[in-house]
This record gives sequence, structure tokens and C-alpha cells, in this order.
Amino acid sequence: MTDSGVIRLLMELRGQGVTDMRLQKVFESTPRNLFVPDDLVDQAWENVALPIGCGQTISQPIVVALMTQKLALSERMRVLEVGTGLRLPGRDPVASGAAGVLDRTTC
Repeated sequence: MTDSGVIRLLMELRGQGVTDMRLQKVFESTPRNLFVPDDLVDQAWENVALPIGCGQTISQPIVVALMTQKLALSERMRVLEVGTGLRLPGRDPVASGAAGVLDRTTC
């Protein structure tokens, strides 16, 4: 993970309306580079969707961030996510309000 890439992405997300600090921390602590193929690692922290194999993509960060923020989850709320792919919101249940994640990929 490159610190400059993370910082650039976080600044872009903030500039596009992602104001939830818990959500920003989840994005900051998630090693997005580990979820993309080796030949795309240099693009992992860009605000773009990237192919991850099996005809699927890792979603554009701003899309995930704004959709998750719109849920306005409190720490008392729990969500079961199905088919989240990256599992970003479910990665840190306390920070994002997710209770669990179910995702199955077959090629």
C-alpha cells in the first residue's frame, strides 16, 4: 500500500462528499491492493472500478463509500451484506455497522 495513494483516494472521497469518519477509516485501513491482480496493483488506490477475474470488478471506491454512507448506520445497527465482492463495508463491522458478509464467487 502506498501512503500517497491512500491519501489521494481519501482526499478525493472527502471532496466528493464522503464525510463519515468511520467509513473513511475503513477505506484507509483496507489494503485495496491485495484485492486486485498483480498487474493492476499500481492502480489499486485510484478511484476506478478494476477487474478482479471471473468477469467481476472491484467497485469504484466513491460508489461503495456513498452507498454505505447513505445507509446512515449507527453503532447499534447491524447489516448482513450479500454479494459485496470486496467486502469493504463488512471488513470492520464496528466501523461500518455490518454484522456479517456473505459472498460467493465461482468461475
